[in-house]
Amino acid sequence: TGDNHLRTPNEPSGLHIYYYLKTKRDKPLEILVEDMDGNQVGRLKTVVEPGIHRLTWPRRGGEPGTYRFILTDGENSVVRKATLKPPVLWPVGNPDDFRQGN
Repeated sequence: TGDNHLRTPNEPSGLHIYYYLKTKRDKPLEILVEDMDGNQVGRLKTVVEPGIHRLTWPRRGGEPGTYRFILTDGENSVVRKATLKPPVLWPVGNPDDFRQGN
């Protein structure tokens, strides 16, 4: 197998959101995503089972910038801010994209 190429899955492209639930929730939870002007730009469904959970808000869901994430059950809410950074792009295949000497 020495001639096989190493293949690994790509990480999801976006902003990772972690949350912890101590006990199972009776009501469904959701995460609302707002820009800093208060406009809703996304909505994510959550798991209601106990434990640590990770969701990914896809990069296509927003431009780089700061967003407000609201975990809510309709009555209670937890609000946090997060910054979506620009993607890291690596030039591939076009010699004009590389500088001499690098």
